[in-house]
Amino acid sequence: MHLTRTFARDLSLFRQGLSLLREVGPHGLGEMVRVAEFLERAIYEEGSFRTTSDGFQFRLLNPPMRMGAFSSAQLSLDGRPLPVETSYVQEEGAPARRALSELSRTSPLHFRPGRPTLFQSRCPDLAPGSRHTLQLSLQSVAIPPRVWMRITDELRRGL
Repeated sequence: MHLTRTFARDLSLFRQGLSLLREVGPHGLGEMVRVAEFLERAIYEEGSFRTTSDGFQFRLLNPPMRMGAFSSAQLSLDGRPLPVETSYVQEEGAPARRALSELSRTSPLHFRPGRPTLFQSRCPDLAPGSRHTLQLSLQSVAIPPRVWMRITDELRRGL
């Protein structure tokens, strides 16, 4: 059942990509990808992927524009989804972190313009100096498809 839903979602995304390709052409689509990659690099704080006592953390530098509200978030490490119950988010200046499992349509995650956001997850046995691929997948309250960003970085020793 899960495989069927995943395939249907991937097929829908593929159809949307083909539709977009017809609408904007290959050059336009290439430019859209370039802009998305630029935003990904501009949002992620280089060097913030660090060990914690029980896992890792990284920061996003939120641009000075409203990005929306997100009803759910999922972290993956090297293609492996991490439990939302032991993955957390905390906006700079917020009194406490929130488990990703606490996010909902009525209690969404907001990326505040210009305020960095810290993500953490429990994931023991990560060695500093190793390279990993992080993926943050977000479900917008307003827009149906999930959006994601993928970063590959070296894990540094925590502060």
